[in-house]
Amino acid sequence: CDNGADLKCRDRTNSTPLHHAVCREWNLPLVKRIVEKDPSTMFFTNDTERTPLHLVEQMYQYTDIVQFLKQQMEKVNPTFFNNFDPRHRKDIKSSLINESSEKINQLLGGDISLNGIAKLISDGTIKNIIVLTGAGISTNAGIPDFRSPDKGVYTNPSITISKDAFTLYSFLHELAKFFSVIRELFLPVMRGDYKPTLAHRFIALLAQKGLLVRNYSQNVDTLEQRAGIPDELIVTAHGSFNSATCIRCKLTVKTDTLDSFFWKKIEKGEIPYCPRCESQREEKMGLKPDVVLFGEPLPALFFDSQKQDFEKCDLVIVMGTSLTVYPFAGLPNQAKSDVPRLLLNISAVGPFAKGYQH
Repeated sequence: CDNGADLKCRDRTNSTPLHHAVCREWNLPLVKRIVEKDPSTMFFTNDTERTPLHLVEQMYQYTDIVQFLKQQMEKVNPTFFNNFDPRHRKDIKSSLINESSEKINQLLGGDISLNGIAKLISDGTIKNIIVLTGAGISTNAGIPDFRSPDKGVYTNPSITISKDAFTLYSFLHELAKFFSVIRELFLPVMRGDYKPTLAHRFIALLAQKGLLVRNYSQNVDTLEQRAGIPDELIVTAHGSFNSATCIRCKLTVKTDTLDSFFWKKIEKGEIPYCPRCESQREEKMGLKPDVVLFGEPLPALFFDSQKQDFEKCDLVIVMGTSLTVYPFAGLPNQAKSDVPRLLLNISAVGPFAKGYQH
């Protein structure tokens, strides 16, 4: 904003900087700055025909960001809401809410069920599968997810980890608190206390049989790799703990084993500072694990691989995710409208919660 950046620029999902900013409840000051610089971006839609207001309304209603956007949009265009409900898309052509259910019904021979999908995989009709996974596939391994009622990291009263623990701000300004959380949640993963689940083994089996186009994963626990899924078939949308980087001097170190300097420090309850900066500068800088924190962009591979992957896929399987964090939550919409989507989850989420069979 301050350096004259193009606020109308789009990413690979056609989203603007404002689309990304509204996805974090604590970003109200940034949202205000963007709108002040360029009010027109409030009305821009992304590939799924959502304005920034669509996104924020879907994730949490009645917040300061929602109220601010509504007030500003009415100021710019007083008649905008006369024929427009911000909870619904103006154009549903790119979403799951379309008229393709008849084609999918025909493809499945009328058997719109897990059994119908299994038959098409067995007989070779379905042979290019994309799997989207979240923390829910690792809960049976003993790793808590984030949002399951009374059990998640954010919802379990016995877990005293705040939502801002995984923010870039926390890393930059609260290093001791940040690495305390890493030690509590992820050191056991690196110790091998948790093993891949049947869900991980199932995805590995798809890869073994040549059916897996890609596994887009929100997880940073590396259980996909331990299950035997090849690295080239995994897109870790939120990064992983296999490496860490100094955000000042850009030194990158491997952190894929407990023998690494990074985990030895954490195991002792210490902060892993960048060894290069520590030796050359007075001010220390912590090594940031190469996971995506709130406030950071997703890796380029997440966007670069989508177009070719979703154009060729003939089935999307969604497992163990709440589909609330964008842009990952928009992935089911990237497949062609007549491609079946299968949800394996503890509850219906995202577009699957709307009651549309396909």
